[in-house]
Amino acid sequence: MRQALLLVMLTDLLCLVGCVARNPEPVEPSTATTAPVEFETTDETPPAKRFPDSPFLSAVVRAGLLGHEWEVVDSIDLRGTITVDETPYLVLYVNRYLWLSSYNQRGGSYWLICDAAMRPVWMNPDYGGSPGICEGNTIQVNLTDKFFELGNADGNGDFLTFTREGDHLTASIDWKSDETRIAHALNWRKWRDDSHEPDEEVTKLVPVAGHPSWRIVLTVYAGITHQGCASLVDINADGEFGVREIDGVFADQTCVPTDAGTIRPLWCPYTFAWLDWNCRSAEYRTVGVIRGENWIELGTVSR
Repeated sequence: MRQALLLVMLTDLLCLVGCVARNPEPVEPSTATTAPVEFETTDETPPAKRFPDSPFLSAVVRAGLLGHEWEVVDSIDLRGTITVDETPYLVLYVNRYLWLSSYNQRGGSYWLICDAAMRPVWMNPDYGGSPGICEGNTIQVNLTDKFFELGNADGNGDFLTFTREGDHLTASIDWKSDETRIAHALNWRKWRDDSHEPDEEVTKLVPVAGHPSWRIVLTVYAGITHQGCASLVDINADGEFGVREIDGVFADQTCVPTDAGTIRPLWCPYTFAWLDWNCRSAEYRTVGVIRGENWIELGTVSR
């Protein structure tokens, strides 16, 4: 947990940490497969039937997902259709694995979008997500481990929105809300590092006076209602989130932030802010100043 929140009397200047969710470059079917990997295999041979009887098999072959004898496709599931520029496309989920031996098969599933002629127009490895509900030109991503990778961009996708470029589709992450995107910025390192620390759930967003794109973010740890954190978050021109913790002054306390506010006087180039905490023994207020991109704590007093 963030026990430093309970001990530090005055924060140093912290550096913004970016969390990136960018639109990927177009993925060509001919280059979208993974790089060749050498596997140590036994003398066992893969199943004689390496792919199912499916009307969508030609799309999988054209995508290069059956280029090696050790690749096996269990099933090809049609998840729905999307319509991009009045053209319908099929959304497929390819349940595929790499056969190393009878007791060692490695996952290698993909999901694939093809046109009516079974020509692949977009594909993506299954990194923690699979296609869900299709609506118009968007697909809701079903997350299996809270992390989804789109091309070379990391992001906890809510919806993928597709546009057409020539004969291919490109996709970008469309967030339901700032709360969802900020929650990802706060939590994604835990998921990547296989941390057992609970997720932070956003309880309130407070605009920062003088900084139209900034927010003070109040959170509570999932399942632990008596402990939470406060962060200063910025959305820059590239849609990236920087996260900076806001510490308070407590001694052996477990606290959760309950409210915050900011003011920027006309005569002052800095923004003043206050933050309320509900602790086990009392309530406190932290006062600070936002100077440039830095949060500087002035002190914490009992309320």
